[in-house]
Amino acid sequence: MNKIKDYQWPSFFIRDKKYSISKEKKISRALINKIENFFKKNFYYKVILFPSARAALASVLRFRKIDRSNEVFINKWVSHCIFNTVGKYTNISTSFKSPDIIIAVHKWGINQIFSKKKNIEIIEDSVDSIILNKKDLFINKGQFEFFSLPKIIGSVSGGIIVTRNLSYYKFAKKEQMKNKKLGIYQSRQKFNDINKKKSFNTWLFYESSNTFLEYNSLLDIEKNLKNLEINKKIILKRKNLFRKEFNIDYYKNNKLGPVIPINLKFIKNHSLMKKNFLLRHIHKGPKETEKFQKVYLLPVHFKISQQKFNFYIKLLKKSIIKKNNLKKLN
Repeated sequence: MNKIKDYQWPSFFIRDKKYSISKEKKISRALINKIENFFKKNFYYKVILFPSARAALASVLRFRKIDRSNEVFINKWVSHCIFNTVGKYTNISTSFKSPDIIIAVHKWGINQIFSKKKNIEIIEDSVDSIILNKKDLFINKGQFEFFSLPKIIGSVSGGIIVTRNLSYYKFAKKEQMKNKKLGIYQSRQKFNDINKKKSFNTWLFYESSNTFLEYNSLLDIEKNLKNLEINKKIILKRKNLFRKEFNIDYYKNNKLGPVIPINLKFIKNHSLMKKNFLLRHIHKGPKETEKFQKVYLLPVHFKISQQKFNFYIKLLKKSIIKKNNLKKLN
């Protein structure tokens, strides 16, 4: 498994070129507005651009004045980015009791739904989801939903918050212009680490404190905006092929994720799967908070070449239970 690249997202793990770094240090409000307006047209509500999804989440926690007297619920098996960010401000619980805030993690585009409870804020984590229509947003009736741009358009940096809260929108727009030196430092470190094929290190620790997007990162995001539509079309095409080929459709929702989770119960040849596919955990159903299952991940995003995708499908045909038996398991 250590030899398998982390292909969960179209991110820096599968880059194939170097990035030039300009010494430009100006604040480009016009470019920020252009990027935010692009996502507003696609995501329907007000949008604020941040250096990353964790920076976006941290801004909501600051806006709500969350501190150590509070508790935030996050289910198990989510990205360490969430634990790192939330843990900086408050207490984390993976056992659902009576939290002050819930983070609903729509992992790989698969919804997690909570029954609305009085006085409990729900923040929607859709970091790697592509939204197809307006009704796919705020499914928990929250006011904040955040996305990671590296995970949906393949940029180096960037996260967005989609919000229905005007007071937060004004708060966040002011935050964008803070921490200029930190923003420049983190941006340069990202580009340098990618060019040297190193693991991200020092800058990562401070990312939830950052609110400023440096000019190089903005240019990179602008260049990759076209990938939202490209990624959407490729994922839709590959998911439809998967359903047709294997007759499996046990996660039914409209959000698009970068991978298709395949339940272990559909697999007969686990040794072949473990050699070639990532093995991860996900919540068992949309309303589950503490029940999980292991799944293999089939990547369907645009950074996976058609040749590579065909290779994965070929392996699945060798490993998956025959069609006439799948209906009993679906």
